[in-house]
Amino acid sequence: MRVWGLTRASDKKQVDSQQVQRELIVAKCKALGLPDPEILDEELGTSAYKTKFDQRPMARKFLREAKRGDYLIVAKIDRLGRNTADVLNTIERLKTRGVKVVICNFFGNSELETDTPMGKVVVTIFALAAELESSFRRERVKESAASRKARGIYHNGTTSFGKKLVRDADGKATRQEWDNEQLGYISEIADRISKDEPVSRIAIDFLSRGLLDHRGKPWGIMEHKPGSQKPLSEWRSYTQAALWFWRAGIAGELPEPWRSISVAMKKPRRFTESKRYAPARPKLDPNDRANWTASQWMEKFDMGDL
Repeated sequence: MRVWGLTRASDKKQVDSQQVQRELIVAKCKALGLPDPEILDEELGTSAYKTKFDQRPMARKFLREAKRGDYLIVAKIDRLGRNTADVLNTIERLKTRGVKVVICNFFGNSELETDTPMGKVVVTIFALAAELESSFRRERVKESAASRKARGIYHNGTTSFGKKLVRDADGKATRQEWDNEQLGYISEIADRISKDEPVSRIAIDFLSRGLLDHRGKPWGIMEHKPGSQKPLSEWRSYTQAALWFWRAGIAGELPEPWRSISVAMKKPRRFTESKRYAPARPKLDPNDRANWTASQWMEKFDMGDL
């Protein structure tokens, strides 16, 4: 008999959550007189709503190695999943294989008796409550994001081009308003790019002057997200700002005098990394034997002309 403990945290910031779950599982084993559990920690940020139980790495390991008579202990029923059908299928599947499921906060019961009508009702109610809790949380996040967007504030607290955050006495961001200092920087960038000045020269100039962008960071210093397929160019922020300034002016979204300045300006050219960094592929001369393919050499060999 083996005792398994499974922990999961859906947010990468919940570093202490899995430690709390481990302590609950170990305490439950001692209360039931079971041996020390083998703890399986899912990776931080593993969603139980988007990812089914048998699709999680540690859960798959448990399903592969668990045998009849083993125990699976979790802190709460929502650690198994946030989807009612998935939770019920998982419990029924483990019951069929002879694996006993233990929920630490489940009325103190050591095992979920899903074979009885009352047990199935209770499990269904708890699983449905876990799914509803997840749904309500997503709705609250959407409502909060919509409220902040209506006030001109992004969900991560940053601002858009040419604007600054206005904070209350407690330091909480309340709204955005136009920042003439930033609009001046962006106007200069757009003007210099529209005159075909190299973006690299503008970037070196701005960095040497120590100018800060709307995030409060040096202009052109991008935050590369780990695991991104294509890291952002350090120069792309300059071109994005220039194109934004021109388009916002044409759409009439900029305050004066910046709208008039933008309308009178030539559209900045778009900076593309592919043209800047990717060297042109040389065209091969098909008559040069150094560029022949294997089939061409074989053809020549069969013809007897080498």
